[in-house]
Amino acid sequence: DGAGGVFVGGYTEGALGGPNAGGGDAWLARYDGAGNRIWIRQFGSSAHDYTQAVAPDGSGGVYQTGITRGSLGGPNVGYWDAWLTRHDGAGNPLWILQLGTSGDDQARFVAPDGAGGVYVGGFTDGSLGGQNAGGVDACIETLRR
Repeated sequence: DGAGGVFVGGYTEGALGGPNAGGGDAWLARYDGAGNRIWIRQFGSSAHDYTQAVAPDGSGGVYQTGITRGSLGGPNVGYWDAWLTRHDGAGNPLWILQLGTSGDDQARFVAPDGAGGVYVGGFTDGSLGGQNAGGVDACIETLRR
């Protein structure tokens, strides 16, 4: 987290950091260097929502990315849609964005670009960010908000 601690994300079907929204929910937590939990946040849609990766944003906050079968940051347009969220250092959500095509779109990694943006990478069998070359394509999106 840039301060000796760590951000951790995952998936739960229970009430880990708040009430379950349905299906499985994504969660995000921050721990200090001694392993003490500072905060935990749980969020989701009425369908399944999985965390795939988290990364410090370079400003004390955190990016989190994953996949959803529901409408988490916009309407679901396919099988799995990718999503990206940013939380501040206190765990408050700043924004969430959902990306998808009519196919299977999965975000698997996230990294700040060092200039206020973020890279999100994964795969798609649709035409996410460009024409599909056939089958399942790797994709990397650069986002600025």
